[in-house]
Amino acid sequence: MIRYSTYEIFEISRLEFDTMTTAVDVMTDLLDAQVRSIHGDLEDATEEMIHWHAHENANTIAVTIWHFSRIADMVANVILSDKEPSQQFWFTDGYAEKYDYNPLGKGIREWGILTGFTPEEMHEIPEISKEDTLAYFDKAFESVKTHIEGMNDEAFDAPISGAGGDRSAYYWTRLIVV
Repeated sequence: MIRYSTYEIFEISRLEFDTMTTAVDVMTDLLDAQVRSIHGDLEDATEEMIHWHAHENANTIAVTIWHFSRIADMVANVILSDKEPSQQFWFTDGYAEKYDYNPLGKGIREWGILTGFTPEEMHEIPEISKEDTLAYFDKAFESVKTHIEGMNDEAFDAPISGAGGDRSAYYWTRLIVV
């Protein structure tokens, strides 16, 4: 068994984080880690596996990843960019049309991000292919990362105009990685 002293653990952690000097650096690293994790978890997953329901009212893997993507899409394209909800990738990249599904008007704040959906509304979410699930996820997460990379810590922690203006980019980005 390998044991390290408190000092050695501190030195190891300090060395690992030397390149991350700002809150934005840490958050972009967390976004990258989540993308790597999802891709690693789905690498060998079949369509059947990602659409399997463990319980009749449980999300599938695909729906859970769609949920992450919807939040990231909302944060990147509505909250951080102050655009209309119709300008989210779900709509502009043709997924809403391809899968004949508009989630807006459902759930919390009627954002259509799965949070606050009834079981019936959750079951309305179509079976999105693994390829499209990952493409949507990647684009939404990359967009959030691109938005925050240009911010300094002061701007990252300041209230922003999207979604009422009382929350920071840090607050909204944290929702995606938690």
